[in-house]
Amino acid sequence: MAETDQTPRLAGPLNRETLDNLRSVLTLCWKSFEFYRLRFEESGVSLLDINADDPITTLQKLALIEPADLGHLSREVATTAEGIVDVETSSGTTGQRKVRYMTYEDDQREHEFLAELWAVAGVGPEDRVACLDTDPVNLMVSIAKAFDLLGVAEAYCLSAGANFNRTVQTIENLAPTVLVSVPSIIERYMSKAPWTQSDDGRPPFSKVIYIGESMPSTTRRTLENAGVEVFGYYGASETSALGIECSAHEGIHVIQSRNIFELLPNRVDPTLREAVVTTLNQRAQPLLRYRLGDQVKLLPEPCPCGIPDPRLIVLGKPDEFISVLGSKIGYGSLKTSVYRNADEVGPLQVAISRTTIEVLDLILPDTIKRIEKEVLESVVSAEPDLAFLLDSGFLKLSVTFVDPGHFFSDRKFKPIIDHRG
Repeated sequence: MAETDQTPRLAGPLNRETLDNLRSVLTLCWKSFEFYRLRFEESGVSLLDINADDPITTLQKLALIEPADLGHLSREVATTAEGIVDVETSSGTTGQRKVRYMTYEDDQREHEFLAELWAVAGVGPEDRVACLDTDPVNLMVSIAKAFDLLGVAEAYCLSAGANFNRTVQTIENLAPTVLVSVPSIIERYMSKAPWTQSDDGRPPFSKVIYIGESMPSTTRRTLENAGVEVFGYYGASETSALGIECSAHEGIHVIQSRNIFELLPNRVDPTLREAVVTTLNQRAQPLLRYRLGDQVKLLPEPCPCGIPDPRLIVLGKPDEFISVLGSKIGYGSLKTSVYRNADEVGPLQVAISRTTIEVLDLILPDTIKRIEKEVLESVVSAEPDLAFLLDSGFLKLSVTFVDPGHFFSDRKFKPIIDHRG
């Protein structure tokens, strides 16, 4: 059958070793997990088919795993698997917590893969790496272990505790060459760091690797203007590491020897695809065709860095960005711009609709109505794509102020409401 825009496609070609590894994972899932055996049976796939047929053809006969299905698999693993040494859970902010169980071998393979990714970002033996989080024991210990495996000069975890001024001073004293953290903590650090207080100030580190969430474009520009090289890391609690940005800084390389990516069509925006992943190195809880939910763009050209693995621009979940006439505006970046001149950061809801033109409405608490002009100026100055659409007459930007209770009236707050159908 000829491929159309509605056909799932692989992110890139797979070598024989990866295909053989996929076949072994399919065999493991058929033999060891009732969850998967039922799926194979429903798809008409036998163990003989797995051994005889093309593994990609076999894989794509299976139904996609939805996030809501994951609990059935993790419960089976919890009651039947042997050799479990670690458990990782998601925050639960998007619904039920997702649980991933790991054996010792899974854990070792994860550290090895992370070390490969840090090397792609140019981290080496001379580097001193600071891993900064609110609870470094929960997340950063695994990341620091991978840096040790890579052979860096030193790697340590720091807690962004209540006394953040002390955290800032600790970073200044230790003078790491690489900082690893989530963008919201990086922004908090930058708001207090001495080097941000002068035009010619320079941070102690030369690289930042951000994890866990998207980094607003304004934050990235500030770091780059200060001489810092910024790298985005891509992963999920259900899968662990997936990829990283290289020195070309054009998308995320997803490493296909570790995870196979399929790209599903987006019926609303044909320029986007939805990422589906099959893990190849998790034996305690493998995933076959799991819907990550992230919207991505495939960059088909070879990367200047020479890495052959495909590159994706990862836009995130649909509620993490707004698509307006082909321009993608990050929700986090927009929120940062909205509250730049406010005393504290509050809620934001974005409504997008279409009349004769696109209409973008920022819904904000009426407690900041006094700075409406500053809000609009900040948003337009920080988002050049938005400014272009406004100047061209393709977009109208408005602000609606509501009682703060509006944002807590529903148990599941929707940050973005798209009325365009």
